[in-house]
Amino acid sequence: MYQNAQYNALLNRPEKAVPLLKKAIKEDIIYCLKIGGELDFDGIKPEIVKLYEEIRDEKKAEVKEKLEGEKKNVVILNNAVNGIQKLGYDVPKDYSVELFQENEKGENSEIDKMLENDSVFDAYIADILLTLLSTKLKRRKDRLKRKSNEIQINIDKQIEELSAEMTGKKKSGLMPFLIYFVGGQIIAFPFGKYIGMPIGICITEGILFFICLYVSVILPQSKWKEINAKQNEKDKLTRVLKKI
Repeated sequence: MYQNAQYNALLNRPEKAVPLLKKAIKEDIIYCLKIGGELDFDGIKPEIVKLYEEIRDEKKAEVKEKLEGEKKNVVILNNAVNGIQKLGYDVPKDYSVELFQENEKGENSEIDKMLENDSVFDAYIADILLTLLSTKLKRRKDRLKRKSNEIQINIDKQIEELSAEMTGKKKSGLMPFLIYFVGGQIIAFPFGKYIGMPIGICITEGILFFICLYVSVILPQSKWKEINAKQNEKDKLTRVLKKI
């Protein structure tokens, strides 16, 4: 193919040489270097310059389209990482995709800068770099999903353990309170009489009241709140992951 293009160039037939060169370059960009060093192509240099511009523009358009899609994926992924971190979980930052983004000064990414150059080589190198970064981005997404699944499993386990503790217990502890309080009279009343009437009774009844209140009302409510908090945490994590 390349030799055929050389032959047609020597015969000053650019209409046949240029399409062959285009195919060769698309297969291997290094042909651009070979073409530049071949005297056989001197007669069709204007056509070759136009060919380079055409290939460059096609590749730039292709890379720009892919780049915009990947930039959106980076934003989505970074938002997911931030969302998980806000829930209090340690998700390490991975800056393997930093070349997709603007820097702190608001300057364009490295790939954008390469695309701004009027070089067919820069366009192809940008495409290669974008492919590598896209692969890293996919790996980062997979790692984040695995990490999130581990977090979800841990939350489910905590909810299960808390729920097991609260099996058969209601959020409102009025009935358990009455049962504990009445049952506690077996100890509180005699002990109060032993201390002395009426101060002893007041002291023991007061202590019994607060113990029963804590065991039957305050403690269960705190457990139910903890269960609800964990469930809300899980729901938020699920919403974050759905956006990835």
